[in-house]
Amino acid sequence: MKQISGKAAGFIRTWWKKVLICGFAAMLLAAGLEELQLLTQPKSYAYQEKSSENEVSLPLEDAYLLNCTLEDGKIAVEETGEICFELQKSGSFNRVTLFFDPAQTEGSIRVMYAPADWILSEEENSYELQYTAGMERVDFTFDEDSYGKIGLILKGSLRVKEIKTSRGQYERVAVNERLSLKRIAMLTVMLFATAMFLFGIHGWKRFKGCVQQAKAGISENPRKTLLNAALFIAVAALCYVGVRMYVTYWYEKFNWVLNVFCLLAATAAGCLVCFRKTLGNKPEIFFLILCILIGGQLAVFEPDTTTISWDDGFHYMSANKYSYLGQTRLTDQENVALTAWAERNYDLNSLDGWHKQQDELYRQGVATVAQGLPNPKNFWSLFSGIGLYAARVLGFPFHRMWETGRLFNLLAYAILGYFAIRRLKSGKMILATVLLIPECVFLASNYSYDPGVTGFLALGLSYCFAEWQEPEKKLTAFNACVMLGALFLGSYTKGVYFPVFLIPMFLPKEKFENRKWRRIFFCAAAVVMLYVMYDVASPFLGGNATGATDTRGGSDVDAGRQMQFIFANPLYYTGVLLRSLWTVIGPEYADGFLTYYAYLGKMPNQYLYLILLAVVAFTDKCDADRELGRRVRMRGFFQFLLFGIACLVGTSMYVVFTKVGAYGIEGFQYRYVLPVVYPAMMLLGSGWIRNDTNRTVYNGILFAVAGYVNFVAVLSGVMSLYS
Repeated sequence: MKQISGKAAGFIRTWWKKVLICGFAAMLLAAGLEELQLLTQPKSYAYQEKSSENEVSLPLEDAYLLNCTLEDGKIAVEETGEICFELQKSGSFNRVTLFFDPAQTEGSIRVMYAPADWILSEEENSYELQYTAGMERVDFTFDEDSYGKIGLILKGSLRVKEIKTSRGQYERVAVNERLSLKRIAMLTVMLFATAMFLFGIHGWKRFKGCVQQAKAGISENPRKTLLNAALFIAVAALCYVGVRMYVTYWYEKFNWVLNVFCLLAATAAGCLVCFRKTLGNKPEIFFLILCILIGGQLAVFEPDTTTISWDDGFHYMSANKYSYLGQTRLTDQENVALTAWAERNYDLNSLDGWHKQQDELYRQGVATVAQGLPNPKNFWSLFSGIGLYAARVLGFPFHRMWETGRLFNLLAYAILGYFAIRRLKSGKMILATVLLIPECVFLASNYSYDPGVTGFLALGLSYCFAEWQEPEKKLTAFNACVMLGALFLGSYTKGVYFPVFLIPMFLPKEKFENRKWRRIFFCAAAVVMLYVMYDVASPFLGGNATGATDTRGGSDVDAGRQMQFIFANPLYYTGVLLRSLWTVIGPEYADGFLTYYAYLGKMPNQYLYLILLAVVAFTDKCDADRELGRRVRMRGFFQFLLFGIACLVGTSMYVVFTKVGAYGIEGFQYRYVLPVVYPAMMLLGSGWIRNDTNRTVYNGILFAVAGYVNFVAVLSGVMSLYS
């Protein structure tokens, strides 16, 4: 007890000043950031009615309903429903207001209005607004006229109580918004935690050490430094000429966007050729460089809409919530970007004017404001949210703000990959090539949180495999916390990956200082895994699986009935599952899980990258792999476990997204198997394989192939479209 109290007293004496300074500085900085938020965020406006006439409550029982029902005087919509009114007397109005029970989820409502002899259309006399959880009304204001028809398309779960039309004059008045104490408190906690973490890892000393090391390297041999710089410039210039000739030959055009592509490709080639020592010893640095150079082009030059990657509208909404910490604020321009499929402008002559139009619409103010904290399961969107916040504070135009949010998502993925690769003693190139899969980089360059799942699982498993590669070292508390914490963060968003917690449970007993420490680690892993399992299974507990059903799959989807069907027809479902798995992971579908750019299409060279993955899986081995490699049965069990995870992913989509008894699995996308590619590749090969190839040459060839496939994909899918 005396020893423990002595340690506690020493800790207090060492840290109390740091705690006080960090806490005080965090509060001041949080208050300043909140003030900046209010000054720079789009203004919120309210329509103050000056006069109103012809206010009419439309009888809900006279409406034409599609995929919705009238229950207890309210129109109930579960997923997507349509409501149409034919007005008996064509009245003159300029506003339609919907009143509904407090929304439980997010969704959208589109209004359509037309004269009596016209057909309602989503293309003309129509626009859409987003609603968020907690909202109770939506107002549509448009040009005043005599309309004989009104149509509404509602997406989400709503109970509409009343629909009114009115004619009036409205004055747009700015809302006076005040400092949010709740937001200041949350910012203070986040900033304090960040500052204490940096103190704990001696962040400032490490940064100073890196700077001094760089200075020493230059000052010790300035001649060599100058020669390396000259060589880099010469190689990059030569590569630039070659890439430019390639681009001009294949696309018969050249512009400043393609020039940027050529410069970045030449920069990557110059780094590979000139920094050979770093390439051989620290491949994580080259992963970081390539990931940013490739993904940065996608983040900046992809069109400014969410209809580029899967579910990106949902992911942007999460990032928006994190950027405001307690609010959802959407401008008309953001509503357009969330819904518009055709908003893809590749015309360089009109691009500046188009961006100005976007910014003008963005600066007109907020169209939708709703209170509510972001879902903690979507925590990965915090990084994009930080990017959006920083861009707003710095006064960036709309398109630059959108790109900054994407760039922060990419940076978080690249940094996570850097630390995961750095931890390994062997298999660094396996992890680097997996994280550089074109589809992974594409997802990281948008608002998707899939890179967070892949990245955190890779980080946790890299710490686990590194323990096998260092049999003489004991497992430290820090490494154990990083391992289990990363696996938890990776599986918390998508709980079906929970079986990965079984892998660290098989660490040999020699890795632990004593039996007690081994029990603590095992219990911690089991508790976290059981928590994630419960989170996945909770919607099915009690016999009611309604909460698990994803209504986007259609009206025939019923999770509870689907589970009953699977148990009643196990052989039939086994066939469905295996067929669907093959269409996701079969070699002939490599363009789906390797080079697929979602709605931009499938990119070339998928088989080249598939060969690259196969080669690196069997050749990136050294003496450090012997301990795990000789345990053949355990590696076989782990591979079976990973196959089981893929089956769980497919089954989850069959249960919650596919109609009952279907022959295939709907919504089972290639990206869902990416998190298990890395551990599957690490467990391949023999523990007796030794690769004595010069590491600079070996790593350089692998990075060159991965870079080539990625740069060609970026060129084909995005950069070459500009003219």
